[in-house]
Amino acid sequence: MLGAVLSLALSAAQGQVLPRDPKLKEFDPAFRGLLEKADSHARQGEWKQVVDALTKAQEFSVQYPPLLYLLGAAHKKLGHFDEAEASFRAFLKAAPDAPEKAEVSTLLAELQVERDQASRRRDAARKFQDEIDKLAKGAPAGMVPVPAGEFRMGSTEEDIAAAMQLCPQCPEESFARETPAHAVFLNAFFIDRHEATTGEYAAFLNTSKRQAPDHWQEGSQATQAQKPVIGITWDDAVEYCKSKGKRLPTEAEWEKAARGIDGRRYPWGSERANLFWANFDKCCVWAGYSLLTEVGSLEKGASPYGAQDMAGNAREWVQDWYGERYYASSPGKNPAGPGHGTEKVVRGGGWLSLANGVRTTAREKRDPAARSTSVGVRCVRSLP
Repeated sequence: MLGAVLSLALSAAQGQVLPRDPKLKEFDPAFRGLLEKADSHARQGEWKQVVDALTKAQEFSVQYPPLLYLLGAAHKKLGHFDEAEASFRAFLKAAPDAPEKAEVSTLLAELQVERDQASRRRDAARKFQDEIDKLAKGAPAGMVPVPAGEFRMGSTEEDIAAAMQLCPQCPEESFARETPAHAVFLNAFFIDRHEATTGEYAAFLNTSKRQAPDHWQEGSQATQAQKPVIGITWDDAVEYCKSKGKRLPTEAEWEKAARGIDGRRYPWGSERANLFWANFDKCCVWAGYSLLTEVGSLEKGASPYGAQDMAGNAREWVQDWYGERYYASSPGKNPAGPGHGTEKVVRGGGWLSLANGVRTTAREKRDPAARSTSVGVRCVRSLP
């Protein structure tokens, strides 16, 4: 719709469709250039740039109807409700008999609905943040709170369609393990802000006398202490968390901590992963600790609760046994996974994962005795 009106405006700027604005006499090349610029940005979904170009174009003609329509539509895309309404009403005043009159009236009605929805989202976001701030006052050092409540776990059909665009060669049935999407209620808990580091794990080894992780001698504590520990078994992860007075997260706890309550596909939102937000796509051969980033160094990739590196860097062991179709029978409150199994779940993707593998809903399985260069640990603690 917007593209069609942009084409109309560009044609009008050549005097081919709409009557010319008498104030302009003849369309200025700069005016047409701004409309073309707006058209180019609109095709890329760059709505802020569309608004910028059209606002400059208004210096040539404040009441040019196609421009007013386009400006209203772009502001609507950006959620600028007052500005969109003002532009649409100016359009109706400037062109009361335009064919688009009914369409603009519909857009004005949609604006009111969207305004109300945005207000509810803001209220929910304030409540969400208030709960986090309240719990954060009692959070143990290095941990962030995840308030009690319900969230959507697993992938919807829409989520899977988006995932298949990232991995066209992946068969659709390979995503069945993430379905069905279902509501889960969890009690409140604290989760480590960062993955366990090699420095923290070195202190654990000094007291536990457990076997060192694979590739341990490659990581100098002087230079790699802030990199995530890798090469540990599930039992290692369990014992490490116990030594901290903590435990492994359940799969459900891990997913909620990564995605929050708004169904996001990545910890930061639903925008596709990039290397500014997550350490991934370094497939496929271990070449040393240089493949890992220091924990928390990619701050823009934080989850809604402030947990870092929940996409990429190192996969993370969780408590649950792996069940291919467990979601179909999972309880709705505090699910802890199947009662038995042969493999454990790992979550979060790692340095070698593709964008498809660092989604918040992506699940993988591992032999609990296996040691991998891309699997580490993050712990949780239940609230009293």
